[in-house]
Amino acid sequence: MKGFKKLLLFLVLPIILMSCDRKPELAYLAACAHPDALKEVKYYVKHKISDAEGLLIAAKQNTNEKIVEELLKSKNIEESKRLEALWTALDNKNIEVFNVLLKATKGVNSFKQATKETILMNACVKGKNDIVELLIKAGADVNAQDEYGRTALMIACREGNKDIVNALLAASADIKIKKNDGATAYAIAYTNKPKNKDIITILEKTGAGISEVYEFLGLRMVSIPGKNFEMLSTEVTQEFYEEIMGDNPSYFKGERLPAERVSWFDAVEFCNTLSTRLGLTPVYTIDKYNTKQNPDSDGFRLPTVEEWQYAARGGENYDYAGSNDIDKIAWYYHNSGGKTHPVGQKKANGYGLYDMSGNVFEWCWNASRKYYYERYICGGSWQYNDLSCFVDYREGSGADSGDRSTGFRIVRNIK
Repeated sequence: MKGFKKLLLFLVLPIILMSCDRKPELAYLAACAHPDALKEVKYYVKHKISDAEGLLIAAKQNTNEKIVEELLKSKNIEESKRLEALWTALDNKNIEVFNVLLKATKGVNSFKQATKETILMNACVKGKNDIVELLIKAGADVNAQDEYGRTALMIACREGNKDIVNALLAASADIKIKKNDGATAYAIAYTNKPKNKDIITILEKTGAGISEVYEFLGLRMVSIPGKNFEMLSTEVTQEFYEEIMGDNPSYFKGERLPAERVSWFDAVEFCNTLSTRLGLTPVYTIDKYNTKQNPDSDGFRLPTVEEWQYAARGGENYDYAGSNDIDKIAWYYHNSGGKTHPVGQKKANGYGLYDMSGNVFEWCWNASRKYYYERYICGGSWQYNDLSCFVDYREGSGADSGDRSTGFRIVRNIK
């Protein structure tokens, strides 16, 4: 039986050697790879035959912690190779081997040079709860960021691992850190598919909230005083429209320019798509001949004319939204240069809403003159004169048409 085990060592040896850069003593490598060869490994360590190749093989194969402990007694194994063995052991399920290597290195906060991914992040990707706990106890930096700005918490949220999220939060993981694209851990959890409601609830208990998702998506919603709705501070931009709908129908191209050539039907579909993405209940049941809205839904919608005009006044008494000096607050025929302009460049009104006068007309929910296919637009545009920019101005437009002078902004009911 003993002879059979020795034979087995050399049967697996060719596979092992494929990963080696050189060919040290074959029997030594075979012993490092086998969990029952502790006696042989002790011999090689004692006679200074052992080296880093053996340690890497021991970490790669399903060996045991006693062999790894013995190999670590070798004086000629550099720290970099010990770290390499530690990362290699992470791919295996033998936590005892990983723990031995962790104690023998300074690698608790080691990271891959190319991506700055830490070993804690890697453990989160692989869902290794026990190793995450080991690393935290060993002093791993839970707030380290990789080249994309991701933290271990963000990765755990993306992977939907509630236990690791709890462990990281208990170790003072910072929920306010943002990725390079502006997403927080909460924004990642909230927009993840499938959504993990338990993780969202856990993060909300630590102070995270929907405003982080709004900010990530470029949504700055303004609560309208005295009313039960909030309104987007600017017209929906082309960048935002394309992010949600996957296309950009606008004539004048630019990320921060208002989305235009958008029909009323396009606008209500945008509202439903955004609501679904954020896990909210869509407001509209879309039927080209009889689109209906559910007033109890918590999703996004178009404002009514009355809501739009109330918000446009901004609690002030001006002819235009924010001033009686139209050039301060609006892009219109006489100053637009025949085109739209990036949102938010002019002065806001009293509620902090931009471009309520000028730039592009904005769709409202209401049907005009009781004709279903004609819906109200408000606010004036770059193409029209100052009269169209009055707060009280409104006109009807075909619901299935969209042109270069018409865009929209969204609202959402709040308690």
